[in-house]
Amino acid sequence: MTQNSLKKIEKFFEEKKPIFLKKNEIILRPDQSPPGVFYIQKGSIKVYYITEDGEEKLHIIYAVGEFFPLTWIFKGTLKNVYYEALESSILRCAKKDEFLDFLKSDPDTLIFITTYLAGVVNIFVERVNSLEITKAYPRFVSMLLFLAERFGIKKYGKTIINIPITHKDIANSINMTRETASREFEKLKNKGLAGYEDRKIVINDLKKLERELYKNYERIPI
Repeated sequence: MTQNSLKKIEKFFEEKKPIFLKKNEIILRPDQSPPGVFYIQKGSIKVYYITEDGEEKLHIIYAVGEFFPLTWIFKGTLKNVYYEALESSILRCAKKDEFLDFLKSDPDTLIFITTYLAGVVNIFVERVNSLEITKAYPRFVSMLLFLAERFGIKKYGKTIINIPITHKDIANSINMTRETASREFEKLKNKGLAGYEDRKIVINDLKKLERELYKNYERIPI
């Protein structure tokens, strides 16, 4: 059912006009009403908000095959966030009512979407778990493991986080400064646990990185 539902969703959006975005181009702003449901055909989109102090805080990242803005699609509410291309991307946009009618007409696809939404909820649960970790190093490691699970692809025994996420992006998502994130990543490089390939983070051995987290794990309830 999963592959069949994916193909149906792809076919539905393929009929829509493509939208080409450059890296760092904003597709939606807090004061902007969405023209419809956006589907990511290529690239990735980061969602973030700006604090009163002018700091950017990463909310979530959407990748190929995903769509947004979810709360507007299913609840009709808008968040005070920006949607920005993390890299050169291609989107497709369908009218909201048309998309919802499409889901209602196909029970299998509707179940697939419901499962997908449950996965999105789990993303935020994992984010909270990371924020409970008191020390910077294991908190950073925990976030890398999360990114590897969500965006990782296997290559020659290594795991490539297949989005061009920066130390600043990671720092913004786990209440950390960019300098601290860079320092913690350098520790992983020195231990041979992580590195870069084509500007993407590479985890050399996922099991060893998991053990590294457990050795340093410490958290407090929040």
